[in-house]
Amino acid sequence: MISVIIPTYKSPDALDLCLRSCIEGQQNKNQIIVVVDGFYEINKHVLEKWSKHIDVLNLEENVGLCRGTNLGVYNAQYDKILIVNDDNVFPLGWDTALLKNYISNSVISPNQIEPTPSMFKQFHIRDCGRDPKTFYLESYWKYEEPLRGLPTDETGSTLPIFMSKIDYLRVGGWD
Repeated sequence: MISVIIPTYKSPDALDLCLRSCIEGQQNKNQIIVVVDGFYEINKHVLEKWSKHIDVLNLEENVGLCRGTNLGVYNAQYDKILIVNDDNVFPLGWDTALLKNYISNSVISPNQIEPTPSMFKQFHIRDCGRDPKTFYLESYWKYEEPLRGLPTDETGSTLPIFMSKIDYLRVGGWD
C-alpha cells in the first residue's frame, strides 16, 4: 500500500481532477492525504465530495509547500509514499505500477504527459485538455495505456516522486 500526499492551496478544480484520477485509477485502497495549506473554504466542496476516500490534513493557515508536504509525510500510514502536486493526473493502475518498479533506497519520478513541450525532454506530449474543466480523463487514460511498458531510465525530473517514507525522513524532508 502507498500513502499519497497531495498538498493543495487554491486550486479546487485541479484538486478535483487529481483526486478523481487517483481514486478511480488505483487498484488497491491506498491512503490519500490532502494537505490543505490554508484556504480550506476554497477547497471545501472538493474535500467533501471525496471525503470517503481521503484523509484531510487542514493546516488552517498557509505554511508553504515544503512544510505542508513534510507534515503530510509525517502523517503517512505506509512506508511507501507518493508526493504529487494537486494539478497532476494519475494513470490507471498507478499504484501497482509503482510498487512493481520500486527499488529500495531510490526515488522514482514517474514520467508525465504534458499538452505542450517542456524543459523535460522525456515527457510525452499529448493535449488531453489544458485546464481541469476541459481535461478529458478517459482520453488521457487511453493514450497512456500503451506507454506503461516502456523501459525505465535514470533521467528523473520533477514531482511526482515515489520513495520510502523512512528515506524521505532520513534526508530531513523538504526545506
